[in-house]
Amino acid sequence: HMRDVLLPIAMHGNEPSLGSDKFPVLTSHQGELIARDFQEVHSSIVVDYDRQTILCASNGMPAPAAGWIRALHWRPGKGLFGIARMTQKGGRLIGSGAYRFATATFLGGRTQTGRFRLGFASLVQQRLGELHPPIPLDHLDVA
Repeated sequence: HMRDVLLPIAMHGNEPSLGSDKFPVLTSHQGELIARDFQEVHSSIVVDYDRQTILCASNGMPAPAAGWIRALHWRPGKGLFGIARMTQKGGRLIGSGAYRFATATFLGGRTQTGRFRLGFASLVQQRLGELHPPIPLDHLDVA
């Protein structure tokens, strides 16, 4: 039984920041563009565990999917959120509290059109330091 979860991807702010040392912050314009581009280009983007998608090349471990983002929604004043269909294991680990936070990584920087794109999202067990605070999953609505 798979379930849909609302995952935080980026917060709304007037000073955009997509650096790896901070939680992503997008302006309304950026957030709307990223959501629209996703709708036009992507069928789904992976949600992994502990940012393993980017770490697998260096640690040699597999990067199993905890779920798949199938839609992005921009909420003015709040931020960018992904509707993620979680795997059985991913849903179970969120439900049990084993993974309490979510974070997102923007890969590839700007596209040819000058727009940013979402690389992947991750379930993480703890805050990655004050400069990169994932949003707690207990603040989410379950669809």
